[in-house]
Amino acid sequence: MSMLPASRYLSQAFQSDHACLEQIANNLKEALCNRDIIGAREIANELDRKAGAHIAFEEIDFYPVLTSYLPEQQIEKLYLDHIAGLAAIELILNSNPPNEIDQRQIKTLTAHVNAFEMHVAECGKLFSSMGALSSIRLQDLWERLVYWRSKAPRWTEIGERQLTPEL
Repeated sequence: MSMLPASRYLSQAFQSDHACLEQIANNLKEALCNRDIIGAREIANELDRKAGAHIAFEEIDFYPVLTSYLPEQQIEKLYLDHIAGLAAIELILNSNPPNEIDQRQIKTLTAHVNAFEMHVAECGKLFSSMGALSSIRLQDLWERLVYWRSKAPRWTEIGERQLTPEL
């Protein structure tokens, strides 16, 4: 690592991840709105692959730290937003396009993806909540994000809670 402090690396990585995930979620929403279920499946697969490390970091390492700074209801909403996003991805990935997803499900999926997209935008702003953390804690969080990126789990693996973080 160069001379940049861990907090700067963490901030840049966090913002970069959220920009990427927001773009993929937007692409997924567009595919669903266009009733392009095959395209939506490809995009859902991409989101599953690219979001996994970041979701693991948030749920296992980042959100628990935020419990000291944010109300419990706000933390719970962050987890619930992940559950809704994951449910949409799993339904798309496990369907047999285009026959198994009807118009009602497309509307529900679009709402879930829209909620996840808003979550990504809002969650990207949560990094400012960490200003009170020590440089040691920020270093630890940076190392955890690097760890999860090296493991590169799929989001669907995180959702099933099959991964146990190595401490």
